[in-house]
Amino acid sequence: VRSILGKLRWRASRTRPALSFSANSLAADIKNANLKRIYDVNRAVKSLEANRNFSLTYHPIKTPSHLVVYADASFQNLPDGGSQGGHIMFIVDAINNVSHPILWSSKRIRRIVRSTLAAEAISLQESLDSAVLLKETFMFCCGLSLKIVAFTDSKSLFETVKSLKPVSEKRLRIEISSIKEMKKLGNLQELFWIPTDEQIADSLTKHFPKGGQNLLLMLSGGRVKHQEILTNDR
Repeated sequence: VRSILGKLRWRASRTRPALSFSANSLAADIKNANLKRIYDVNRAVKSLEANRNFSLTYHPIKTPSHLVVYADASFQNLPDGGSQGGHIMFIVDAINNVSHPILWSSKRIRRIVRSTLAAEAISLQESLDSAVLLKETFMFCCGLSLKIVAFTDSKSLFETVKSLKPVSEKRLRIEISSIKEMKKLGNLQELFWIPTDEQIADSLTKHFPKGGQNLLLMLSGGRVKHQEILTNDR
């Protein structure tokens, strides 16, 4: 089981982000492995084999314009009550209609949270930190000024970021204020709400989600699902 999980984690980190949560969470709980865990490991292997012909192809990007972030979280879905956060980021050429994944992550949220809103906010804030770092790196190395656009399926988070009222959970105000400041300073161009069935980062926070196939299609197609928004924004 340890050997198989090691191989799954390697594959997830290279070309199969949809396997990230399953591989990492099963490996973290290896000391408590039982028949159900072995079943889940076999299921992950079958999921990988079912898409054996999947390929992650990169085409030339001539005029990069955006960094697009999909961020998601699952509230208290870890054995000890912890929550999982995940995000995937694309670099996009909105003019030539091309996009490619440049970064993805699936990891435990750094503290125990009290609500779904808190989990979603921390996950989004951490993903935007990574996006800002990449934006500054592209500016320093290549002289490119990229716009950061983010997508969330949390209606409460979307409305909270838009609202002028502080959230009731005082500890959460730090993360919300950080997101608002990024938008105020122009580091975050826009935050959009999308339905859960369009949230491809859902695959990074749950075991074998129904939307996992949508992520595979997007990765192999070389085009983010909501690219028309970016085309109108360029």
